[in-house]
Amino acid sequence: MPTQWLHVLGRAPAVGHAGCGAFRLGSGAQLRRIAPVLAGAAGAALLWPASPALQEQSEPKAPETGAKKPQRTVNVDQEMLKSRRLFLTGEVNDDSAKVLVQQLLFLEADDPEAPVTIFINSGGGLVHSGLAILDVMRNVSTPLKTVGYGRCFSIAAVLLAAGTPGHRSAYENARLMIHEPSCSYPKLSASDVILKAEELRHTKETLEFVLSVLTGKPKADIVDAVARDRYMSVQEAKSFGLLDTVISRGGVKAEVPPEDTEMAGTSAKE
Repeated sequence: MPTQWLHVLGRAPAVGHAGCGAFRLGSGAQLRRIAPVLAGAAGAALLWPASPALQEQSEPKAPETGAKKPQRTVNVDQEMLKSRRLFLTGEVNDDSAKVLVQQLLFLEADDPEAPVTIFINSGGGLVHSGLAILDVMRNVSTPLKTVGYGRCFSIAAVLLAAGTPGHRSAYENARLMIHEPSCSYPKLSASDVILKAEELRHTKETLEFVLSVLTGKPKADIVDAVARDRYMSVQEAKSFGLLDTVISRGGVKAEVPPEDTEMAGTSAKE
């Protein structure tokens, strides 16, 4: 600090003590004169705004209250698989057949004795894909309950009828349809047309045989039934042998043996 300011403050170095750091207090009059100056400087220092960084550090953080709970997401497909309920919807093709076959084999390995319910709502599709599903359904040891809803046309009606006997059902407003297999081929040579026709005849006879076994009807009756598109209500399908029970709002209406009542899901009514 310059010497002139030390004299003003009354704190000039004492004579004979240079470099020792000793100071001499000024008179009372001097202190009274500089007191207002010191007070103003101190007030200005207190009122000087702090830097933003210091303000952020000095502001206390509010305590966190009401921490949000993590939302639980539900995968419906996984939940249905856990409850051993499978779905065949839309077109029957290689992709849908792969999914359903994988699920059937998985559930059989998990518990071969526990029933599996297959819900079907399909307008049909590729015959060979449907027959692939049919072969697996008939060879797994797991009891299979089939339930039709919406529509079950063509190969989908065959799969509905392929459930375990006594456990094939459909909701009261579902519609079923069976018919001969159909195809459309691009321009082919005569030899190729003959080969395709032979393969189509084989597929037709296979479906007629399968329907005869599933419905208990003679093959001749099946041939006549599938000559044209045959649409059926659930009651007509039950009479034809494609279904065992009809699920209505009042319960399941069908002739179900007493021991099978538990498998049907509700009490049976005549």
